[in-house]
Amino acid sequence: MAADLSGRAALITGAASGIGRASAIAFAAAGASVALVDIDAEGLADTAEAARAPGSRAEALVADVTDLRQVSDAVARAVEVFGRLDAAHNNAGVPGPYVPLDEYEEEDFMRVLQVDLAGVWRCMRAEIRHMRAQRSGAIVNTSSMLGAAAI
Repeated sequence: MAADLSGRAALITGAASGIGRASAIAFAAAGASVALVDIDAEGLADTAEAARAPGSRAEALVADVTDLRQVSDAVARAVEVFGRLDAAHNNAGVPGPYVPLDEYEEEDFMRVLQVDLAGVWRCMRAEIRHMRAQRSGAIVNTSSMLGAAAI
């Protein structure tokens, strides 16, 4: 039996496709209102349409997790729209090139760090501030399997 998340609000990053999209649809199907965050406006609109379920709302918020202001604004907007933030799924991520380490360019490495690592920190920083104020909340961060493997 699925959890009943009626009256709850969740924020999902990387929500335009893949795991983030599936997460958004699952939260909405369980009754949660969802704030969808991604840099892909078209994909967000599609996910928002798919996530709209009876008793839940979907708010598409275009934001780049590499920008602290955009992340803070997106989280604040979610709280403004839904009145709370009960859950977050930090899922935004980018793949780097699949090359041996000694062939990896610094620009590619820094891009992956800015989205996959620092992006999660930026999101958690903003989310925790709201969750701490309401004295509740849960956060799930998606990680890559490549963190446990060598090329």
